[in-house]
Amino acid sequence: MKVYKYGGNILKDRETRFSIYKQLKKETDKIIMVVSAFKESPYSTDSLNDLLVNYDDPYLNQRMLTAGELISSLIICSELRSLYVNANVIYPEEIGIYVDKTDDRIDVLRLDETNILNKLEHCKILVCPGFIALDSNNKIVSLNRGGSDLSAILMAKMLNLNTVYYFKDVYGVSLCNPKYYDTKKILNRVSYDKMICFAKHGSNLIQLEALKKAKEYQIELHIKHYLMLNEGTLVNDKKGDSSLQINIKDNKVYVDGYENASYLKKILFDNELDYDILVTIQDSIEITTNSHNEKEILQVICKNLFRS
Repeated sequence: MKVYKYGGNILKDRETRFSIYKQLKKETDKIIMVVSAFKESPYSTDSLNDLLVNYDDPYLNQRMLTAGELISSLIICSELRSLYVNANVIYPEEIGIYVDKTDDRIDVLRLDETNILNKLEHCKILVCPGFIALDSNNKIVSLNRGGSDLSAILMAKMLNLNTVYYFKDVYGVSLCNPKYYDTKKILNRVSYDKMICFAKHGSNLIQLEALKKAKEYQIELHIKHYLMLNEGTLVNDKKGDSSLQINIKDNKVYVDGYENASYLKKILFDNELDYDILVTIQDSIEITTNSHNEKEILQVICKNLFRS
């Protein structure tokens, strides 16, 4: 049995989905397929949020926001069945994840695997809408932005599995967010602590709360391309991790896993780049700029640090 997590960015395209199904048909293990809402669709989380006009009823809000994941699950299950795959859907009230949600804080109350195991007895692939949990009143609540990542971790914990597979449109964890600078270099292994640091400083590859829970439960993450074209990146309790990543958050550039502040200052000086302050915090360097030149700073640093 395996837990596979697929994001809305790759699921939004029908051709891509059928490429994924082709890979899934080769699997011999039973698969729990945790899915997000399709991005850039009328039922993406952002689109549904724009439709909300009455915030007096928090449960109405949460039910609306999580509808996209259920729609994605139903479409995917239907498409799998069209390919003669024995697939089924677990519905929101059956998932078995119970939480206490206060503002942005989520505390796990209990995990009940009963419905999941019952349905898995009769199918090969169980499609599970991510992002969804129940509170102590058995009402649907969301697991916050990116919460499908957390769903996958809690599903693995529920079923005593030690690995979750995250399939992306990138090949794993790279040295820099590819939307800013593509290094083509993929890290083979990263520790939980480093991934948590990356997430705090702007990486949105895996939800921060999911990373924290993965560390707490000691569940290894395997991040790879959805076509399984390479081995990807393993995230676990690796000791002596020297991984480096550069990212942007707000008006700051973060160079995580790097301590040579003098060299970075020289790079910025040589390239006549303005910045306000450069400080070292543990094994990260934080560069604050109010000159709206964060991307330029990041790109110049990357070009110097990642020279072949």
